[in-house]
Amino acid sequence: MKVTVEHRQYMTEKMRIRLATYPPEALVTYLASIKTDQRVGDWEKRFRWDLCHASGLTPWICKELYAYVNDTHIDTALKAIMKELSA
Repeated sequence: MKVTVEHRQYMTEKMRIRLATYPPEALVTYLASIKTDQRVGDWEKRFRWDLCHASGLTPWICKELYAYVNDTHIDTALKAIMKELSA
């Protein structure tokens, strides 16, 4: 994984905090909507990137991560973070 451990930990904590603020029923409703939306090809990818954005990480990613990785590397880190958050 190209994203550094420190950066991944920072992302994980921000996403964990944001995820904790959502009522469970809101998450269920949101997930149901993106799973059935014909415009969404990969609902899991959409969810992890939406959560990343909702966590306020977009400006930080532009400044810190795009200096040394691309979207594919970031998505790999986001997959690992989602596994950790769902454990």
